[in-house]
Amino acid sequence: MIKFFLIVNRYGQTRLAQYYGERPSIEERQKLESEIIRQCVSRNEQMSFTFHHGDLKIVYKRYLAIYCIAAVEEDSNEIAVVSFFDFFFQTLREYFGDITEFHILYNLPQAYTALNEIIVDGQIVETSKQKVVTMLNSIYI
Repeated sequence: MIKFFLIVNRYGQTRLAQYYGERPSIEERQKLESEIIRQCVSRNEQMSFTFHHGDLKIVYKRYLAIYCIAAVEEDSNEIAVVSFFDFFFQTLREYFGDITEFHILYNLPQAYTALNEIIVDGQIVETSKQKVVTMLNSIYI
């Protein structure tokens, strides 16, 4: 199960954040995100794409200047989480035509809608890129 999903830029600024299940307070969330983001952006490319932060397993992937970060349960499959990152970005790329930090920043409702169509209560429920794009087109175009 995914506990939270973040998209951040290379400067560590959160561009999209979605929490599932128990949500920490705003102060706890800011501290948690800051610590995790700092670890992700400071790691070199030869290091593993997973690490532990307290009782959370963190999985992340860099896409040019954007990082996808997810906190998952200990027994979660890291490769499946990275595949979700790829699927999410491919879906946004198909919808927007390209995907940069600014596509997400200036189209947050569409990004959140796509994410909420794919993940419900921390579980991946939609794996059809075309269904998600069709749904986005029916709402926003």
